[in-house]
Amino acid sequence: MCSTVRFLGLLVALFTLIFNISCLVMPAQQSTRPKVSIFWAAWEPDLHGVDYLTPALPYSAKVRGVKLLRWAAGKSLAANFSADRFVEYWVRALDLCPTGIAIDEFGSSDPHIDAMMADALRRVRLERPSGFIVIWNAGSMTELLKPAYEAADLIILESYTSTKVWLDQFFGLRLKRARDMGFASKTMLAIAINDDRVARGSVLPSAGWANSADIIEAQLNWIAKKALNSPGVAFYASGASPSMLLKANQLWMQSAFRNTILP
Repeated sequence: MCSTVRFLGLLVALFTLIFNISCLVMPAQQSTRPKVSIFWAAWEPDLHGVDYLTPALPYSAKVRGVKLLRWAAGKSLAANFSADRFVEYWVRALDLCPTGIAIDEFGSSDPHIDAMMADALRRVRLERPSGFIVIWNAGSMTELLKPAYEAADLIILESYTSTKVWLDQFFGLRLKRARDMGFASKTMLAIAINDDRVARGSVLPSAGWANSADIIEAQLNWIAKKALNSPGVAFYASGASPSMLLKANQLWMQSAFRNTILP
């Protein structure tokens, strides 16, 4: 009887040893984490792979599972709004659009406004803990806005540029700031397309517009190589022509960044 017990004990020990060794030598299982795309644009029926859409024109129906983000104003209201009014306004926007809101131009060069808006969004999160909140960050990420970054689900950097070659300095420094503040996992870059408005003369040509396919592709390639931990990419394209919007969408669909293999 004792010999049988000892044999069973040795057998269990052997299997345990084999299992532990296999865990050491087997590579970790990998999984695919899809990246998120947010388009601020007029809806085009041929758009694909769009996760969230802030419509540039009135639009209410769900198409292909696209989730709508209701536009909400940010610093443009700050001169006339108190923190209480911002809370009421943003909570109301969330109640009107259960899939979420996109707050435009969050933050300013005024420390008082930054502190007020950040505190207001912190209170909105307390009132609507399950609400989906995206903020389009205007300017630099600051410590005064930290409560807002903690409250938001996604932070979009209005990092608009037409360059293809200085992206380490332009995109890289902004993402480094997000990492240093502890928000890299919820921060994404934005690419701005405004070719239609420029062509019609309603806006001036700017160093901020990525108004050609090669610029958009170069910026997506940089993000794919240097921003793997970013949750996705945003496209500010309310002033894009239909052809350029569809081209940007095509480049997004082809981008290596859309799906990232993580250990």
